[in-house]
Amino acid sequence: MEPKKAIYAALLNFIAKCFGKDKAKEFDAKFRFKRKLNLRRPETLSEKICYLENHCENDLIVQCTDKWSAREYVKNKGLSDILVPTLGGPFEDAKEIDFSALPESFVIKATHGCKMNLICKSKTSFNEAKAKKTISKWLKTKYGGYSCEWHYEKIKPRIYIEEYLSDNIVDYKIMCLNGKPSFTLVCSDRDKNGHPHRNSFDLNWMPINNIVDGTDYDSDSIPKPDNYERMLDIARELSKDFLFVRVDLYNINGKVYFGELTFTPANGVLPSFSEDFLKTMGDQLDISSAINDTQKRKK
Repeated sequence: MEPKKAIYAALLNFIAKCFGKDKAKEFDAKFRFKRKLNLRRPETLSEKICYLENHCENDLIVQCTDKWSAREYVKNKGLSDILVPTLGGPFEDAKEIDFSALPESFVIKATHGCKMNLICKSKTSFNEAKAKKTISKWLKTKYGGYSCEWHYEKIKPRIYIEEYLSDNIVDYKIMCLNGKPSFTLVCSDRDKNGHPHRNSFDLNWMPINNIVDGTDYDSDSIPKPDNYERMLDIARELSKDFLFVRVDLYNINGKVYFGELTFTPANGVLPSFSEDFLKTMGDQLDISSAINDTQKRKK
């Protein structure tokens, strides 16, 4: 872990130990995202997501956050046909990877964190030594401590390799509340730093004006996928067991592929969404059962 992140993680863990996880998360949201959270009385979508993270420990959430173990969950749901074919893994050491056996293009992913992907479009421009160095760094990183996403710390760091699907892949991130799809965030045309243009749509593919950072396209330029209903059905099946989860899917030439399951998108703070929208979505997410269980444990 980078020194600055290690110091910040230590600070957050100190606050969590002395004053509780809610205080640590409120501090992190205010310091990094300039967003005020009230986790004593969660009302907005971001507040409720962060409350669930801090108070509802769940082994199934840990399993499904682990990008490798999530594949087994998807398979057990009868959806093995949407899994991206793998080329190797999981590995616990970069030395275990036989790069000579890999095809011309592939994708290397870490199981335990965010922004830990290496995309090889062509071996002619792929630096194997640099890749091994990056992978080794990932495997030594305990993600989650410096973002108050505590469940990531329970995931064993590993690496696996998937087939390369397509250039300019579009992400369909279906936000599911109370075990049902609610709206879809579409991420497209990522720049060289991986930052995408974002657009949101309701379940009828009507645009939602909820992005506040100016990275959205004209919604007319984002066509509704022909098999969008199939994608929603998949999201319904994969979200049944959770109060909140984001189901990430790809749609390539009419074929749906599974990306990942995310329980604290954008650190749970969702800074790209407007406060009004987060309040509206928060009104729809019912976490009363989780709050009642937390109160019972405190008695």
